[in-house]
Amino acid sequence: MENETNVPRIIAMANMKGGVGKTTSTICTAIALNKLGRKVEVRDIDPQGSATLWAAKARAAGEPLPFDVRVANRFTV
Repeated sequence: MENETNVPRIIAMANMKGGVGKTTSTICTAIALNKLGRKVEVRDIDPQGSATLWAAKARAAGEPLPFDVRVANRFTV
């Protein structure tokens, strides 16, 4: 039997309205899960690329996020 903590999970943060905190909630949730020892990857499907921009700014500031942020919007397919 597989250990429940090894089962991959997908968490989606979605809302059609802008400015409701989707990116902030996603990054904060990913950081919290990472601190719990979970393997985390964020897929940025927002055409604005807000999570990707957040990761780039963190990297430029010398404090990269502890997980990958991958661009996965319709323009990269």
